Amino acid sequence: MRRFQVLSLVKSVVRSGLATAGLEIHRTRTTKLPYVKRIDILDVTFDFWIADEDAAVWYDSDIHKGFTELEQYRRLVRPGDRVLEIGAHHGCSMLFLSSLVGSQGLIVSVEARPFNAMIANAQIALNRANNCKVLNAAASDKPGTVLISDVSNGSIVPSGGIDTPAVTADQLDAQFGPFTVLKIDVEGYEGAVLDGCRTILQRSPRLMLELHCPIVSRFGITAQDVMHKIPNNYRGTMILRSNRQVREFAGVLPDDIVNLFLWPN
Repeated sequence: MRRFQVLSLVKSVVRSGLATAGLEIHRTRTTKLPYVKRIDILDVTFDFWIADEDAAVWYDSDIHKGFTELEQYRRLVRPGDRVLEIGAHHGCSMLFLSSLVGSQGLIVSVEARPFNAMIANAQIALNRANNCKVLNAAASDKPGTVLISDVSNGSIVPSGGIDTPAVTADQLDAQFGPFTVLKIDVEGYEGAVLDGCRTILQRSPRLMLELHCPIVSRFGITAQDVMHKIPNNYRGTMILRSNRQVREFAGVLPDDIVNLFLWPN
């Protein structure tokens, strides 16, 4: 299938999904949504659907802000790795990781919000990323259902959200693993997700964890409680959201959003 045919097909899927969600394609600045942007970041190039206004800001206008985190991905991820990504949004980090693991590796991305999962799947089709798979589900400490908010990041909420099927990371590990890298970005629900990773953590995978220290208390725990769920044989680096500086992780967590990049000793 020629490139313009692939673009036309994926655009049709995105338009259909927007209509099903009660949304219309509209303009941001002078560009009509959705549109495809060629992303060239740290020598990795891929095409990317910009599907809504948030995506236009995060992946078009502000994507340079994520360079520091992506540089750390490169330190941890190797060709042939099997990566479980919990919290995919529209699939930008998925496509970057896809290039790192190569054709012998695998990225399994879990995304709770149906619209986001649809867009992430469209990214796979657009780039023919055969080493990627997107699952529309939420990760939790046990199978069942959880509540998610109907906002862009589809985060887990204690009440007032939308019922969503839940799986554990260990279930996915049994089906698609064994995973060598675990990436978690779940907006404060890190504790419950890690409780569902007991089998994976016994193998001491490399970890990429976005820890939302200011809001984990919504689920009755502290940031240190979250860290106690990870074996103590890890070292690594961290990046604070407030200043984007890379520093050695020494076990002390500030009241900030912290990106942790950890590997076993």
